Amino acid sequence: WLNDSPIDFCFEVIGSTADKCHVLSSHTPSTGWPPTPKKLITDTKFIIQPVNLKRSHWGVVITALHYLDSADTLRVHPYLYEPLIDEEYHEDMEEVWKGIKDQENKVVMEGLRGFVKRWCQASTPTTKLRIDPIEWVEVPQQLDYASCGVFVVAQAFSYVHGNFQW
Repeated sequence: WLNDSPIDFCFEVIGSTADKCHVLSSHTPSTGWPPTPKKLITDTKFIIQPVNLKRSHWGVVITALHYLDSADTLRVHPYLYEPLIDEEYHEDMEEVWKGIKDQENKVVMEGLRGFVKRWCQASTPTTKLRIDPIEWVEVPQQLDYASCGVFVVAQAFSYVHGNFQW
């Protein structure tokens, strides 16, 4: 099993080798989202968020960003991957993206989507956001109960380095 330290290290390495990739800590969903980066969000292609699920399993949110200069629009496409392909984890993964709302539908804990909106507003306030629906990635599927960390690291590496054959 890989715990948070090697997972975060692997994702930092991925972020440093990929073009225009911003990596967040696996602790972010539980400790709170960081201040917005100083760089322009429109200069970013990917935001990667490793997700520790129920303290025993790993998933990842890979947010692909595509800036269309002529329309001053940033397309945001969230890919969620959990290697067991088990719907039991979908709600927790979606909370990392959407945030957590109370009974009055008010956001009580920001999600990655909120972080993206905040970063866009801070760095390029006139840019329009087009946020696509969540896309679940369902391959490859993990067949054992111990290799989830390896799967999420490999999936993120593969995606940010141009392999889109999911």
